[in-house]
Amino acid sequence: QSNSAQSYYATIAGGYWNKVSSSAPSAAIGGGWANSAVSSYATVAGGTGNAASYSAAVGGGSYNTAAGAATVGGGRYNIAAYAATVGGGNSNTASGLYAAIAGGSGNVAMSYHATVGGGSSNAAQYFSTVAGGQSNSAQGYYATIAGGYWNKVSSSAPSAAIGGGSTNSAFGGYATVAGG
Repeated sequence: QSNSAQSYYATIAGGYWNKVSSSAPSAAIGGGWANSAVSSYATVAGGTGNAASYSAAVGGGSYNTAAGAATVGGGRYNIAAYAATVGGGNSNTASGLYAAIAGGSGNVAMSYHATVGGGSSNAAQYFSTVAGGQSNSAQGYYATIAGGYWNKVSSSAPSAAIGGGSTNSAFGGYATVAGG
């Protein structure tokens, strides 16, 4: 199957089985295989099976999805929506407005301005940050978890912080657990 540019001002530079849909004016695909640009101003630079919608961009990798002015740099099976960013890694989801995940695996940044640096199976919400580690959850507004394993800042604990360690919890506002 050849490439298909179905909208006006659409561009496909190369590759195979790439498609710019009829509802995607000014969208572009650089190359790769089976990539799609499905709405206005979407860009897929390359890779395999990637999809971008309105004003979103996917740099490469495989089976990544970017929607609504979001960006996925690469990796596999990553999803970014609502002006969020996923740098790379595997199976990460940045679904909150302006949320960001740098990399890692299975991380979720699910609310406004949430950030996950890396690691695996970490989650951040509402302006919170998980720098890394595994299975950490920062649920309180402006909460921070630097790393470790199975640490949790409760949604009832705004501005609380956990430095690291394992199975630590912060349930009160402005609480700090250095580690352990």
